[in-house]
Amino acid sequence: MTFSVFFMNFHAYIQILGGFIIQIFFALAVLSDAVQIQDKGQKMVFVSGKIWALATLFGGVFVILAYWIIHHSTLRPPTSDSASLD
Repeated sequence: MTFSVFFMNFHAYIQILGGFIIQIFFALAVLSDAVQIQDKGQKMVFVSGKIWALATLFGGVFVILAYWIIHHSTLRPPTSDSASLD
């Protein structure tokens, strides 16, 4: 095996490992945010925070985008706490 083949294989493994580590951090961030949402007395949409975090592990940025649109964008109906602030 030549050095260039070894380097290409090594680089591919590092990318895969790095991507998986990033997915784990994204999933932990979604889980943490879901806990904060529930601590405020709001409800999660569709599934629990743990399921959102698990979906983030497999779906990546697209699941995070859906999570943000559903839970943090202006498309989410106002809650009693945010309605009283206006």
